[in-house]
Amino acid sequence: MILNNVIINGSLIFDVNESKLIPLNKEGENIILNTPTARCLQLLVERQGMVVSREDFIEQVWGTKGIVVSQNTFYQNISLLRKSLIKAGLSKDLIVTVRRKGFTLSREAVITLPDNQNAMSEGAVDNPALSLVVSTLRPVESAPTFLQKFNPGVNKNLLRTIPGWVIILVTSLLLAEVFIFFWFISHP
Repeated sequence: MILNNVIINGSLIFDVNESKLIPLNKEGENIILNTPTARCLQLLVERQGMVVSREDFIEQVWGTKGIVVSQNTFYQNISLLRKSLIKAGLSKDLIVTVRRKGFTLSREAVITLPDNQNAMSEGAVDNPALSLVVSTLRPVESAPTFLQKFNPGVNKNLLRTIPGWVIILVTSLLLAEVFIFFWFISHP
């Protein structure tokens, strides 16, 4: 998923391209995150509803750029991210530590996307914090939430342990199988 801007709990804009946290109310202050800290938040948002392991963070945030870091550097960035989110105006800690597994966004976290992200990224909006209209927001659904709409009896914890790429792979294979089935029926 390519993100430009996301709104967190209806009170904070995370500008991914600028690595900024922009409060929508007067209680917080604008925060500019360092690049690794911003990438950690982006990874959590992209994988909302799933636990992201320490190793995955280190690989996605630093490893893809060929940078080797210690676990201490990783934990410092998570700590900095937590402090920055609170300083920017969030009243609760958004990041939950899952012991011996990794980190995830809290269940109460509501992540929304502006419907027209391109207009904001092209500079068509002078002040994105003032121009967002609540009616133009749509929630971002994680794979477990999306799947539970179709099968409410699915165990939530089981779905959270399935990596997103596995769900996409299985879905693609099923669609291919359906396509092949109908092709053979229509071409005897």
